[in-house]
Amino acid sequence: GIFVGGLIVFTVGFVDDVRGLTPGVKLVGQSIGALSACVGGLSIGKLYLPFLGTISLSYFAYPFTIFWFLLIINGFNLIDGMDGLVAVTSFVCSFFLLVLCLQNDRFVLALPAVIITGATLGFFHFNMNPAKVFIGDSGSYFLGYNLAALAIKTSTSSPDSGVNILVPTLIFALPITDSIMAIFRRLIRGQHVFCPDTDHIHHCLLRQGFNQNEVLFILCSITMITGLSGLILNRLSDWSILAILVINVIVLIFGGNRVGYLNCFSGTEICRFGNSWIKKALLKIEVLKLNFFIAKGRPIKALTPLLARIFELMELDYAALVVEFPPEMRHDATSFQGTIQRGTRPVDQQGLMSIKLPLYSGRFVYGELHVEKHMVTSNFSAEFIFSLINTISYIIVRKLKKLTYFESQYQPRRSTYILIPNRRLTRS
Repeated sequence: GIFVGGLIVFTVGFVDDVRGLTPGVKLVGQSIGALSACVGGLSIGKLYLPFLGTISLSYFAYPFTIFWFLLIINGFNLIDGMDGLVAVTSFVCSFFLLVLCLQNDRFVLALPAVIITGATLGFFHFNMNPAKVFIGDSGSYFLGYNLAALAIKTSTSSPDSGVNILVPTLIFALPITDSIMAIFRRLIRGQHVFCPDTDHIHHCLLRQGFNQNEVLFILCSITMITGLSGLILNRLSDWSILAILVINVIVLIFGGNRVGYLNCFSGTEICRFGNSWIKKALLKIEVLKLNFFIAKGRPIKALTPLLARIFELMELDYAALVVEFPPEMRHDATSFQGTIQRGTRPVDQQGLMSIKLPLYSGRFVYGELHVEKHMVTSNFSAEFIFSLINTISYIIVRKLKKLTYFESQYQPRRSTYILIPNRRLTRS
């Protein structure tokens, strides 16, 4: 089944190289090749997923297997936009599949992995920049097809265990990501999904000023990192697997955003949601750093740059910290705090949020935290901002309560720190 399917896929690619075929015809040819492998006995009947165990696909076994083949075949075809990229990516991926075979004592299955590894390494010598030989659609289709088939076999330890699809997904992270991103990118722009463009990951890196050899090194390094992550999944607990996946996704997102790979999402709802989520995560990290610095016994003045950074990330229009030492004894601090908390949205009719939060403990008031934010263009809700300001005020109070008598001698009676100047006045 694999031999017949590979021959079909290679023939489709060869005809496309020589005469040209429409995307629909190529997709049908690839699907027939994948179906040949399914009929020959190579199908994903069961999947192993962390926390869920083995899941039977039943009637969806053939469609899922065909989808897997199409994803990998077209993934390798799409990254064939630069000399040597498909060859080096195929070499690294097949090498990791070879190691996976040896880990699981699948020595007979290691033979095709050795063949692909050696063939792609030899081909890379003639395909690297400047290329003397080109792989064409026939070569990229054939490589993608065989690697997809090999991944299914190597990721199945026994007939009853199911395919651990996360392992080959991480090994093939580069072609899979580029293939999925190409589809999303073209759909967002209203283009046909088979319409070629110059926004693949290697194009983005070239536009950043890297030369072809540097781009090859960067993408090869990424494939090696994700491949190593895939190799160790079989030896980890479910929670460790989840952590590895999250780390890989975060690194790929931040790296892709840095080189402009995610620019297609600019202005979309997905982008706004992603930016909001990332900023919230960064804010929480900065609050943890503030907690750490206070535990280290830093003076209040040394904490103001960190507070200013937090408020910058919150996009506040004004922020000021007033510190009084020794603290003032007042009876209305608790009631004032309760009044603010009962107002779920402390925003006036013009959309201005203004919070003057007393820094109090018991009946002692150590100062005040005053923040303002125009909520019309805010990426955060009023509830989120107030909750974070409240948390920060408690952290500052804990620091002020720990001031020793010696430290208080160097603390003025009343200190005002302007953390964010009034931007509304500046704009006007």
